[in-house]
Amino acid sequence: MQKNGAAIVFSAGDLVGHLNCRYLTYLDLKVAQGELARPRVRDDPTLDALTERGKIHERGFVDHLA
Repeated sequence: MQKNGAAIVFSAGDLVGHLNCRYLTYLDLKVAQGELARPRVRDDPTLDALTERGKIHERGFVDHLA
């Protein structure tokens, strides 16, 4: 979720997050409006590995489509 001038722009991830947890949408909106600070990101090697695997998968799928 990003604030673009007076408009709030939602991503696909924001919509999925809303389906899973409406409170997450509330918190993201408060961050976009500058009323809350974004939570600090923790150093998590497992999350880093999962993120890298996801990027590799996405690159492979895009290459397959090309």
